[in-house]
Amino acid sequence: MLTVINLFNIIDTNEVTPFSLFIHSVIHSIASKRTNDEFVVLNSTSKMIVHYLPNVKSHLIEPPRKTALSSFRYQRFVLPSLVSNMKPDLLIEANSVSFRTKMVPQIVLLDEKKAYNSRKVFHKLLFPVSLKYASKVASFTKNTQNEWTVKYPEYAYRSMQLHYAASNHFFVHDDSEIQKIKDGYTDSRPYFIWFCDETNAALWEEVLKAFSMFKKWQQSNMKLVIIGYSNTHIIQLKLKNYKHKDDVLIVNNPDEHISSRLLAASYAMIYPAKLSYIPLPVLQAINCQTPCIVNKTIADTASNNHAFYWMEESEHQSISKQMILCYKNEEFRKEVIENAKSVGKNYSYNNLLEQFERMMNEVVIKN
Repeated sequence: MLTVINLFNIIDTNEVTPFSLFIHSVIHSIASKRTNDEFVVLNSTSKMIVHYLPNVKSHLIEPPRKTALSSFRYQRFVLPSLVSNMKPDLLIEANSVSFRTKMVPQIVLLDEKKAYNSRKVFHKLLFPVSLKYASKVASFTKNTQNEWTVKYPEYAYRSMQLHYAASNHFFVHDDSEIQKIKDGYTDSRPYFIWFCDETNAALWEEVLKAFSMFKKWQQSNMKLVIIGYSNTHIIQLKLKNYKHKDDVLIVNNPDEHISSRLLAASYAMIYPAKLSYIPLPVLQAINCQTPCIVNKTIADTASNNHAFYWMEESEHQSISKQMILCYKNEEFRKEVIENAKSVGKNYSYNNLLEQFERMMNEVVIKN
């Protein structure tokens, strides 16, 4: 069986996203069990061509110009042509742009970009087409599933609910590995980490202000490491005049091996976005036994407020207060880590893989 997975990023053709890295890991995990199957991953950047299994290959394709017309051409001609040449048994789409063919069954995966509500012209043109050609549309949060099925009720019967889970790359690293990370990235100094993805990017100013307040009140040598997948060029410009710029490090678009080690070595992860679900980066931090500073909405979703440092509002005073609490009270920090373990158990990666593989089999059998 040959499965083709489209991780081509039309919006930022030379970048990776946390979601594409997540799907990349899921495919590799399934491929490790299905050694007689072949998997081809379509990419627009060499940053995503690292594969560690002989039955997973990468196919780099030329990115279209960022216009609605060229994106339409990509869906209408480029992808169907690739399908015709490769003759796959199953297609999986992770960027809401389908292969536009009924000759091969396909699964469309939805992240939290909300392509179904996007104001971008190519999303408005292409997302309804994706639904038309999809055999299954899999959402990774209940909120995403509810929103797109309400907007497109005629395709709701194709909906499937999956869940996020941290891949096997995220685990508790030993002390020697953690020390290597600190030596290599922060001159052996302890640090907080901020996960700057699309959900958190708009809060960069609040995070930097919070770090300034923390430094003012604690006078520590703590650093701030930013795992950056979005808007980092803006942050880099603002850092030029930032008082503590020498204490801030940006790591752009790291793969899961790097981000896992950075998370495991950090004192706590900051993820202040106001969400009604537990995002993937928080689950990854939990697997690394790194405490998380989050909005109360995330803590409430977990039904365990004691598993996080949480604030009522995503503003710098509240973030700084939790940073100080984490820094000053080591015993409480250990309690937060222990409580978070029970949350992580509810998001099993093995269960996700079983659901994902079952979905693949069902789609192929029905067609």
